Amino acid sequence: MQALTDTDPHKYPQKLMDYVSVYQFNPWYKYARSYGFYSCTEGFSEDWPCDLDDATCGATSDIWDWSESAKNETEVWKWGNIAMEVYMSSARADGFITEIGSDDPASLNHKLVQEYGAKYKWTHLEMDEQTEFMRFILAFWSKPGNVGVAATGSSPTDPL
Repeated sequence: MQALTDTDPHKYPQKLMDYVSVYQFNPWYKYARSYGFYSCTEGFSEDWPCDLDDATCGATSDIWDWSESAKNETEVWKWGNIAMEVYMSSARADGFITEIGSDDPASLNHKLVQEYGAKYKWTHLEMDEQTEFMRFILAFWSKPGNVGVAATGSSPTDPL
């Protein structure tokens, strides 16, 4: 995240990247998998590829591609609205995301709303920059990394 902030602090402001990084686990764990953004091979699967010494156990095996060639704007905003609703449920979302409403006629008339159905927007970006950033967020949701039991014996979802 720091490399993104260093490269383009307008598009990837530090406070927002900190928020997205920290808050990422809950949406990933609760929603991204159930929506099929990725799939994993797990221990109970007949395709389980490893023994306990193999670091790839439980690795993500299929990830949705959010590039322009793979997903059009309608698909991005179909899923982007869901992602934004999840983020909006967080206490810290205030200031990063806003619902597009009647008090914002310029946004209401924008093609993201009229043609693609966007319901929310990132407050730090102009309307023309929203879809590219939303692709980044959805790609981030699609790449959960590896999750396993920590050396403490805690559940992977327990705060350490």
